[in-house]
Amino acid sequence: ITGCTITDHVWLDGGGNNTVESTTIENTGWRGITVRDPDNLIDNVTISGASDYGIYFEGTATTADRNQVLNSVVQNGPLHGIFVDSAHSIVLKKNEILSNGWDGIQFNNARSCTAQFNLVRFNNSAGFRLNSCTNVIIEANEIDSNANYQIVVGAGSNGVTISKNNIYQEPGQKNGIWSPINPLSAIRNYWGTTDSAAILDLVNDGGAGVVYTPWRLGPVDTSPGADTVAPKAPDTVAVTVLGGETIQVTWAIVTADGEPDPNATNLTGYRIYRSKTSDTSYWPLVGTVPAGTESFMDSNLTTGETYYYRVTAYDNVSPFENEAFYSDSIIGDHIDSAAVSISKRIRAVSIGGETSAPLPGATIEYELTIVNSGDAASETAIIRDSVPLNTVFSTASREADTLNATATFSDTYITKGWKLQTATVVNPDQSENSPDYSDGIPADPTTVKWVRWIRRRIPRKTSKTIRFRVIVQ
Repeated sequence: ITGCTITDHVWLDGGGNNTVESTTIENTGWRGITVRDPDNLIDNVTISGASDYGIYFEGTATTADRNQVLNSVVQNGPLHGIFVDSAHSIVLKKNEILSNGWDGIQFNNARSCTAQFNLVRFNNSAGFRLNSCTNVIIEANEIDSNANYQIVVGAGSNGVTISKNNIYQEPGQKNGIWSPINPLSAIRNYWGTTDSAAILDLVNDGGAGVVYTPWRLGPVDTSPGADTVAPKAPDTVAVTVLGGETIQVTWAIVTADGEPDPNATNLTGYRIYRSKTSDTSYWPLVGTVPAGTESFMDSNLTTGETYYYRVTAYDNVSPFENEAFYSDSIIGDHIDSAAVSISKRIRAVSIGGETSAPLPGATIEYELTIVNSGDAASETAIIRDSVPLNTVFSTASREADTLNATATFSDTYITKGWKLQTATVVNPDQSENSPDYSDGIPADPTTVKWVRWIRRRIPRKTSKTIRFRVIVQ
């Protein structure tokens, strides 16, 4: 039967090896097509508005095995779009099963059947339903917005493969897969999200029997012959804390795919994900680098936080990139914080005379000890203090212990970094950044001081001492 428009149902019964192609079957008083013999081909057929099943493979009384339905549309019927009943080795490819009143495709007591590259959408019960089936493959289909569940696998089924489908629940529902089978393999499917908590919500009964890890991190190209194999996940992922706000993530170059694949590994790049918790359901993307790269610098982090990283490899280009599942290693490292305290000691080296205050010409040794008791270096310790007006910086000043670090002095102001500040009120506020002090010398100052800022890097668990001398003029 070819090139026809039919308003009655079609029977394939009594011999086999028949073909129905390029034909429209619409508004029949019963089914669209009933198949009761083997080895038939239904290709490029549109069945619309049948009043029973769209296509019914009736294997309960006869042999309806080894039949194929290709490139066809079955829509707007009151029952199942396609019903495979006790038939074996049925192949359904590149069909659109839309808006039927019950299941889109149902396999009942079927064996060794394959459904690939089909669009199964807007049906009023399940997208796919399997009852007491053996070795049925559901692969590379678009299963979208069916009202009950997208896939139902009933009791008595075994050897079922559900892989590399794009599974989208009906809006506002959590109806991905339902099955009492334990375990039921449903790996490498894309669920419209990468959030594991959201995916778990799409699997009935908390996913107790449905094995859905690893899942796809992006949509599957469901066209025949498409490359749907992702690279292998990067291994030997490691991190190194380089400073108070920077972590380096490293990994080994990926040279193979994550599963057997006749296509060459077409690596495009790596993606780096970061979380502050190791068991997060959603991993935010923080960086992408091209193939051939073995590291990523993550900067502007927060001191005192713990960060966890995962790395993936991906091939091809958008919109159908094949991205490896997250790296096996969840690497966490803590950016430790510094705990800095400062103590001060002043003593007279030569005070001059019997007075209790330094006289002109006296030398005073001035010492600051900076203690970092934390687990990370202090990158920005700034020491601020003041000395009397009638002092100058001594050339004998020195650091007691450099510990391979060097003090950095500002030379913005005169006298080697010392800054002159004055107050004009009695008993001025002596706190840091006091509003009572300002730069320069007014007509009638009440208090004058020299101020110096010293910027230091203080390593973890370290005490550093800065010792210098001032000479009273």
